[in-house]
Amino acid sequence: MKKQKKTINSKVILKLKQFIKPLLFLFIIVLFPILNCSYYVVQQKPESILYSDHLSAVETEKLKAEIVKYYKTPYVWGGNSFGGIDCSGLVSVIYQQALGVDLPHNVLEIYRMTKPISMNKAQFGDFVFYGRGKPSHVGIYIIDGYFIHATTTRGVILSKMSEKYYRRQFMGVHRLIRY
Repeated sequence: MKKQKKTINSKVILKLKQFIKPLLFLFIIVLFPILNCSYYVVQQKPESILYSDHLSAVETEKLKAEIVKYYKTPYVWGGNSFGGIDCSGLVSVIYQQALGVDLPHNVLEIYRMTKPISMNKAQFGDFVFYGRGKPSHVGIYIIDGYFIHATTTRGVILSKMSEKYYRRQFMGVHRLIRY
């Protein structure tokens, strides 16, 4: 009887583990900013926008909605759809669909058309670049050191920038220059 309980408990634990990352993702992208709105409002001038100084509140919400749609999409090199997507395809499709901003489907070109900012100024929607010597991977900064990106092995996921793998190849945070 004890063996049965352990098996049932381990199955329950495995099922719960499957839901932890998606729930964490939803908390970070949707609930965390709502719960901390007063922090952002107090920090900004009344005429400034909510959430960030480079995206309006409406743009932020549109970007969030697109990011959630593409979460867990499988990886396909050169892809730019729900059937499969790569890192630059993810960034360009999300920005196009959410904000009508046309970005190239190329990491280096996106890198060149954005401006570097310090990590302590990173805000939701900024770009994070990785590579050795030149950028070869891009993602979208979410909040508190988390970013969304398309990985070759797990598709579109949420990762922590402080993970050893990403720390070693981090090239910086960039912001889109909009006029």
